[in-house]
Amino acid sequence: MRPFAKTTMLPALLVALAVGGLSVAPGQDKKSDKAVHFEVYKDKSDEFRFRLKDGEHSLAIAPKGYKTKDEVLKVIDEIKKEAAKAKVVDETTKK
Repeated sequence: MRPFAKTTMLPALLVALAVGGLSVAPGQDKKSDKAVHFEVYKDKSDEFRFRLKDGEHSLAIAPKGYKTKDEVLKVIDEIKKEAAKAKVVDETTKK
C-alpha cells in the first residue's frame, strides 16, 4: 500500500475491519436498515468526505477532507481492497 493511503485510511480501515468486511452487493439499497454502505458527502469546508454506515449507525468516517470526489472514491476503493487482506492484531494479550 502506498504511504499516502496508509496515513489517510488507517482509522477508517481499522473500524471497517471491526465490522467484518466491506462487501456491498451491486444494487444493494443504501437505505436498507442493515446494508453496510459508504456515504460520500461534502463538509462545511466544501471538501468531500465519506462515512461507512450500517443502517443509521456510522462505523467510520474519513479522517480528512478531499478536494475532489474522485479522490474520496479512490480512498474508498483502496479501503475495500486492503481490508480483505488485513490481519487482526490482538493488543489485549500483550503485557
